[in-house]
Amino acid sequence: MLFYRSKHEETEYARRSLQVKPYEDRKPLIEEEDGKIHAEVRGFPEIEREASRCGYGGSQYWFRNKWSRLAGCASVSATNLIAFHGFGTQPDSMDGDIPVYEEEHYIELQNRMFGYMRPGMRGFPYIEVYEQKFLEYASTCGLQLNSEIYRGWKQAEDAFRYVQTAINENNPMAMLILTHRAAEIEEDTWHWMTITGYETAGEEALDGDRLGRVLISNYGKRQWMRASVLFEAVPGNDVKLILFRQKKTVRKEP
Repeated sequence: MLFYRSKHEETEYARRSLQVKPYEDRKPLIEEEDGKIHAEVRGFPEIEREASRCGYGGSQYWFRNKWSRLAGCASVSATNLIAFHGFGTQPDSMDGDIPVYEEEHYIELQNRMFGYMRPGMRGFPYIEVYEQKFLEYASTCGLQLNSEIYRGWKQAEDAFRYVQTAINENNPMAMLILTHRAAEIEEDTWHWMTITGYETAGEEALDGDRLGRVLISNYGKRQWMRASVLFEAVPGNDVKLILFRQKKTVRKEP
């Protein structure tokens, strides 16, 4: 099922879109207490079903096609990012700084990105192809992006610091976990997700982790992963991150 709007609805849609702050004007939500920092990107999409929130970002389980439900995680993470950056789409409503999409509308966007990131028999385990396809779609929307792939870190602190820097700039990122030795991550291997925030541990361990934890949109749910476990730099752990930044516009004063 596709999501269509009447001419009147499109006019209302454009009017509401004026409530969306420009990308460079959005600041992350950062709170500090007792030496611990909690940070989340501002403007990450949420999904509604029958007027009730049902998703923090999208979910491959919402696809109608069986193969898409099984192997559509790359296109879901890409949809989360295009909805966040606001190109090629507009939300159905705004809840403060949160763009809210109706479920059928978001499924349409996921299907659109599935066409760009169509998985093969091994799924979609290629971060360079993800980068290429994402930039290709952005270009069709008239948007120029800078992309950055991060992998091969020497220690978990390096990757966690990279995530903190990105979130502090209000930039979510896609994450691909191919293989991982931790039992708590086993079900999320060979899988794409979206990183949207972090918490630092401060002087005491947080959730048993010396570094803190990372907030992820996974199957439309908020999920926390322990940073020192997720980013542990050992043979057998294959985790990659990719970040897209909009090129800032130069505003001329009248």
